[in-house]
Amino acid sequence: METTPPDQEMRILDLTYQLLKYEGGLRDFLGVVSDWLYYTQDIFKADEALLKASLEIQRRALTKVLRDCNAII
Repeated sequence: METTPPDQEMRILDLTYQLLKYEGGLRDFLGVVSDWLYYTQDIFKADEALLKASLEIQRRALTKVLRDCNAII
């Protein structure tokens, strides 16, 4: 199928538009993924902080129990 130069030009413009539209959608998608990764990272940091606090509380409670046991003995 032979195309005339104006047809080729229109086809090139159409393909260029489609690529730019695809690029815009891809950029939006990557922005959402990036936001989700930052959100997930914040959740993991919060979980880690809670775990450290919980371990510290457990350590203090165990230390107190052991000291009380030694006082009884």
